[in-house]
Amino acid sequence: MNPLEAEDPAWIGSYRLLGRLGSGGMGEVFLGRSGDGRFAAIKAAHAQLAHDADFRRRFTREVDAARKVGARFTAAVIDADPGARRPWLATEYIPGVSVTDAVAADGPLPEAALRGLLAGVAEALDAIHGAGLVHRDLKPSNVLLADDGPRVIDFGIARSVEHSQITRTGQAPGTPGYMAPEQLRGGTVGPPTDVYALGATLVFAATGDGPFGHGDPLAMIYRTMEDEPQLDGLPESLRETVNRCLAKDPALRPELAELRAGFAVPDEVRERRWLPPAITTMVTRPVVPPEALTPGGGPLTGPGEGFGPAPMMQPPATPWYGTPGPTPAAVPPPSGGAGRGRLSRRAVLGLSAGIATVAVGGGGAFALWERDSEGGGDAKAKGNGDGESLETGTPAEEGQPERTGPASAKLPAITAGKKFGQRPTVAATSGAAPTDIVSRTLIKGTGKTVKAGDHLKCHYVLQFWDTGKILDASFKRDGPEVFQLGIGQVLRAWDATLVGKRAGSRVEFTVPPEMGYGREGSEATGVKGDDTLLCVVDIVEVIKVREE
Repeated sequence: MNPLEAEDPAWIGSYRLLGRLGSGGMGEVFLGRSGDGRFAAIKAAHAQLAHDADFRRRFTREVDAARKVGARFTAAVIDADPGARRPWLATEYIPGVSVTDAVAADGPLPEAALRGLLAGVAEALDAIHGAGLVHRDLKPSNVLLADDGPRVIDFGIARSVEHSQITRTGQAPGTPGYMAPEQLRGGTVGPPTDVYALGATLVFAATGDGPFGHGDPLAMIYRTMEDEPQLDGLPESLRETVNRCLAKDPALRPELAELRAGFAVPDEVRERRWLPPAITTMVTRPVVPPEALTPGGGPLTGPGEGFGPAPMMQPPATPWYGTPGPTPAAVPPPSGGAGRGRLSRRAVLGLSAGIATVAVGGGGAFALWERDSEGGGDAKAKGNGDGESLETGTPAEEGQPERTGPASAKLPAITAGKKFGQRPTVAATSGAAPTDIVSRTLIKGTGKTVKAGDHLKCHYVLQFWDTGKILDASFKRDGPEVFQLGIGQVLRAWDATLVGKRAGSRVEFTVPPEMGYGREGSEATGVKGDDTLLCVVDIVEVIKVREE
């Protein structure tokens, strides 16, 4: 993301602009944040479109239709103002990396990821077509790879732009290499056109090149019309389906219902483990340093001139940056300092982009209570049975800390799976849920120390304090999962607790609402605003350690 430029507005509608995400066929794209902490990708129309009455009418109709598209694998339209000086619309911001960037960075996607890509995009297109829209410009850069599945972006406006003056004066409505033959001929464009583009996008994702290569646009158009697609790099299981998607006759292409029946969304997508590890670490949350909020630096103190009416609320005087949510004040920094910069997002337990973190007061809204074998605390302890790490640590005492804070709950014992790397079974909890973080180290590791900004490979179990119901656990998946610690990427309780621990450690700790999903909870995960969670984490490895 680039900083705002001097001529950029400070606000668009009720969204405070944080930076520039890029530009597209419609206009400029900004990152904005609403008063309730939600990120949005805000697209403001080119100035020449703003003076086209036909564009405004079509834009209004199609934005209304796009609002009805609530499919899981799309970036939903959440706000718009076709009547603004420069018409704009806001879609939900998806922390993800485009197929184009993913392939450039890590090479072609493996077969499992390709199947998830096909299934997710087919479901998204089906919903888009169901709302009476045709994408018309589906391509690798318009498909984002998020940790919970692909997302189709930039739908619902292509038709408006295509019929506008800017197109009638020579701008092509599409991208050579992904445009279907009927689209190139100026014929009827409909759902089969998007199916063709889906096939072409899959070829790129599987091979690093389009079905007709790359290069001069006129040469690519000729090959699209006359040649057969190059599918040599596709997995055998997908080749026939993709070849049918790329049929030159639209009537011969499969319908989306057939594609969805043949390619269900894999469990790996639902479990957020469908992407290769290298791509997972590329998936980012926006990080906005204070100086990037305005061209001259420093915080905004009130609504600036924008493309729509000024918001009713007064923006905070303190700049906001990091994960979505109300403006966070300083959290007591872990050893090594607070990391800041570009985040690799592997959001623990499926945190979505809209989940809020809750502000911590200047005096500290939580206290970290710790008793482990590395020192500190003088509570009485008892043995931990056979709880030992795999040659990386030793059993730690299981004593409870002496407490003077508002919470007095006792952390439950581990009754089975006590060894490092085994899935632990936690005894029933007793007493009221803690109102702050309570932690203890069950196994003391001797490996590298976790510092803010490091990537942590770990196994974990997270469950509800009151019921013991498992919210999420990594042990049945392909292997340990990777998170970046200490910089607001994961649940804040993880940052506060695990930074400073060593590889080979097993740590048990509570996650109060303020340090997890916030007081609004998370409908997607079933966490309510007053739920306290209990977590047991095995730190398998510390990777990408920062240079001292």
